[in-house]
Amino acid sequence: MITVNELLQAATVVAKQKHGNLTLHFIKTPCHCQRDIISFADAVRDNVLTVTEIGDGEVNEVQLHNTGECDIFLPEGHLITGLKQSRAIQSSILIGRRSTIRIPVVCIEKNRWSNPLSFGGSDIRVYSSLMKELKMLRAKGLQDRVWKSIDKKLLRQRINSKTAFVGDFYKAVDSHLTEYGKAFTCPDTVNGLLAIVDGGKPVTVEMNIMANPALFREHFPAMLSGLIVESMDAEELKGKKCLSPEQFMGYVVKAAKESHSSYGQGTEYRFETESLVGSVLCVNDALIYAGAFPNDTV
Repeated sequence: MITVNELLQAATVVAKQKHGNLTLHFIKTPCHCQRDIISFADAVRDNVLTVTEIGDGEVNEVQLHNTGECDIFLPEGHLITGLKQSRAIQSSILIGRRSTIRIPVVCIEKNRWSNPLSFGGSDIRVYSSLMKELKMLRAKGLQDRVWKSIDKKLLRQRINSKTAFVGDFYKAVDSHLTEYGKAFTCPDTVNGLLAIVDGGKPVTVEMNIMANPALFREHFPAMLSGLIVESMDAEELKGKKCLSPEQFMGYVVKAAKESHSSYGQGTEYRFETESLVGSVLCVNDALIYAGAFPNDTV
């Protein structure tokens, strides 16, 4: 039986790209999952995934229906738009073929609850510092912290959003996203990255690894959008220091991990230390997702 730490120890940095104040160290792992998995975006496009409100609606929970013949990977931080209000997926989940589950979400559009809209996916992901908040899965006051983070982000960039929707921030800085987006390309053989932002000094902002290169490549544009937005706001980086890719990965491997049943398939291993917070999703000894973010004390 391969342990979680053995899977993570096998990860190596194989490529580096830089544009402006954002540097991506691309990661490769030798143990690629061979399960038949499709991406969140493909599932929405192929009309095999639907999301509905539960009853009259619950802010922090929605119901998912996979009507297809493949597992669907739902990465944390990606947006579920429409419904009574738009949400972000709170925990990475693998939903099995022809199944229905409930998943935890956070609201990222606090000023809309009426006039339900049709469900839709999105090609953006929330920024790194908000991703870290999502890892506090059962933290008291989490939803309020998410709303405050979005309000601060909109205020700093002087962006007016009628519904306080995080997506309006991305729309307002579209030219910046396009410039940075063109500067980065996802290598064919990698299945992860570690990102560093220089806001006066370099700061490690996140690590993400997915099951295989194809799945990582599908989600790379949305992931990149969140990293670009993070790189725009030096205020979020104050008081944190840079860990090298090797140091950061070392901390991830060494962190004590608690196992929990996933909301979908497999087991989720959560960890939180003075240095970082994150989780790993595994199914039958295969790594589906690993994500880690610096803690506030770093």
